[in-house]
Amino acid sequence: MIRQYIAILGIMLLNSAIVLGSQTEGPKMSKVVHIKPGKQDNFSKAVFYFHVPEEVDKPKYILVLLPGINGDGSGLLMHKGWQQFAKKTKAAMIACTFVKKDRKKYDKHNNYSAAQCGSGAALESAIEKFDEGQQGYSLKDFPLLIYGHSGGGQFAFGFSCHNPKRMIGFAAGKGGYYYPEPVKGTFEVPGLIISGQKDKYRRKNGIRDLYKLSREKGAPWCWMEDKHGHEAAKNLSVVIPYFRELLRLQLTGESINVADRSKLVGISVNLVNKKILSENKVFDANDTNPKQGWLPSKSVFDMWAKEDIGMEKYAEQENAPDKK
Repeated sequence: MIRQYIAILGIMLLNSAIVLGSQTEGPKMSKVVHIKPGKQDNFSKAVFYFHVPEEVDKPKYILVLLPGINGDGSGLLMHKGWQQFAKKTKAAMIACTFVKKDRKKYDKHNNYSAAQCGSGAALESAIEKFDEGQQGYSLKDFPLLIYGHSGGGQFAFGFSCHNPKRMIGFAAGKGGYYYPEPVKGTFEVPGLIISGQKDKYRRKNGIRDLYKLSREKGAPWCWMEDKHGHEAAKNLSVVIPYFRELLRLQLTGESINVADRSKLVGISVNLVNKKILSENKVFDANDTNPKQGWLPSKSVFDMWAKEDIGMEKYAEQENAPDKK
């Protein structure tokens, strides 16, 4: 049974006003855009920090990074791991700071995690503003690769309910409240969903319910539960290789092609015993087993298998009392 905090159906896209700033406290030559919320938007504050590594002459896509709920995302631009990854894969970087509309409420109209209710449009508006003055390329149509932790992970998934056709994929780490309102293409976006064995039960259960729902719709997802609590811990040791392989699979010439998911060839894995079921597995929407997952390569599987606790997460789920 899907828990009450997983909302169902409805999309609300609303306009936002834009204010442009000059510099951030992030890397040299980064820029910042503030988005003023409209009356119906689900955030009270939205600030976006933009940076292109000096070594990247022409980006191929946009790497979007989000911290936990109501957190300041500016520091993510200075994360050495993400900087190195952006440099090697030729990414423009955007780090996000969102604050909920009402900090005490968790419905989709007050929580920016539901990207389909204003916050997703705010990100797109910021990209358009960053695009002004760009020479040699346009950011407006660049595909997005999104990583977020906790509330940021909820947004990472949420964007697939807003504009899935623009997404390369996402990784959602240890969120608790998800708002699945699928549109055409939502369940075609590759995703890595992460939970923590020692995290709060409501978070773990929300992640399990979301994974089950999405896999039953044929989503090319994989679930990882590490042995830690709510902290990010070693998640990036899996997330970054996962992202690198997603880019490889969707690279066509000098651009990233997200229009045809039939080219997603990876491996099918058993999440209970952490065994490979089949290699060279083409994305198949008829593959709906919630105890199986899809990963883009054997190298990613090896990293995933080191961190995932395997059958334990299912034993816990099946034997757990009905907690909140």
